Amino acid sequence: MEKDVAFSMRMNRRIRAALKAAAKKDRRTTSSLVDKVLTDYLIKEGFIKEPEIEIEQRKFPRKKITL
Repeated sequence: MEKDVAFSMRMNRRIRAALKAAAKKDRRTTSSLVDKVLTDYLIKEGFIKEPEIEIEQRKFPRKKITL
């Protein structure tokens, strides 16, 4: 899904720390985790339907690397 709108908010420090820890565990940015949580909630509550969400596709395929 294309992200074309910025949104900022204030939150408690404990919530922010927990959010950062959860994002790190899930290997996401905090912004990506907040987007996922909000999207899941909106689908669950019926505000949006899953088919309305586009599957984001990369413009270029990932390069394979060897370690």
